[in-house]
Amino acid sequence: MTIKFNKKVFAILLIVVFLAPQAMFAQANSNNAKAGAGFCNNLDKFLNNANDKASARQLAKDEKFAQRQSAIDAKRAENDKKLADLRAQALLRQNEKIDNILQKATTPEQQAALAEFKAGVSNAVSIRQAAMDAARNTYRSGVDKIIADRKTAINNAMSALNSSVEAAVAKAKSDCASGVDAVTVRTALQSAIKSARENFRTTVQSIGSIGDQIKTLVQARQDSYAKIKEEFKNTLESLKATLKAKIEANQ
Repeated sequence: MTIKFNKKVFAILLIVVFLAPQAMFAQANSNNAKAGAGFCNNLDKFLNNANDKASARQLAKDEKFAQRQSAIDAKRAENDKKLADLRAQALLRQNEKIDNILQKATTPEQQAALAEFKAGVSNAVSIRQAAMDAARNTYRSGVDKIIADRKTAINNAMSALNSSVEAAVAKAKSDCASGVDAVTVRTALQSAIKSARENFRTTVQSIGSIGDQIKTLVQARQDSYAKIKEEFKNTLESLKATLKAKIEANQ
């Protein structure tokens, strides 16, 4: 009886030793299969979430650019108004001075010389203003292009990021459908997305800041202004010399 009992115990132990691990392995495989199926089934949801985040980033970026452009436009309008007011005041003072001199002319020749001087000054002022406006508009166009180019470059980088994520998800879905192990698929997807994000950061960093480019435009504008002012000064000196000669000749 004791021997029979021991045989039964031994048989039970064999079952526990050999069959229990197999049952546990089967349970683990079942859990892994469920997890893999869950991962593969959620890829569309993951892509939708990624697209929603990408759209939100794009919207925020567009709003930021729009706000900056609005601020630039407002500042330009303010500066243009101030410049127009200053020009109007300067023209008024200029005409008053010349008219006061005209009143002191004692001969028709002097009056004609002063009238010619006034017309010459007015023409020189118009030329100077047109040149200054052209230099300012060139500067503004340059700034607008720099900003637009940066916006385009960043948008392209974001589009490339989104496309890379979509391609990675599509590959993951294809691998899932082909029966590739879910852990392998998940690892490959994570690696692809990480690489896409690193490429995006590298691209944005390579775009750099627009500060140095703006400084170059500012310097070019200032150089143009200096040249225009020098030319205007020389024109006035020439007009004054001509007026002086004519006044002295008709005293």
